[in-house]
Amino acid sequence: ARDFDPDSLRRQLPRAVSSLEHAISQGRGKVYVHCTAGLGRAPAVAISYLFWFCDMD
Repeated sequence: ARDFDPDSLRRQLPRAVSSLEHAISQGRGKVYVHCTAGLGRAPAVAISYLFWFCDMD
């Protein structure tokens, strides 16, 4: 996702969350979620994962 572009984040979010789910499902320990600029993309991915896969809303 590009910085400061909510549409870019919206388009990339499902793929990012799917990648996170795949990493977690491997069961090899902890998963570290981060973004380069620290502009909210990492929290968006983490929160979306919790919403979609852990029934948190």
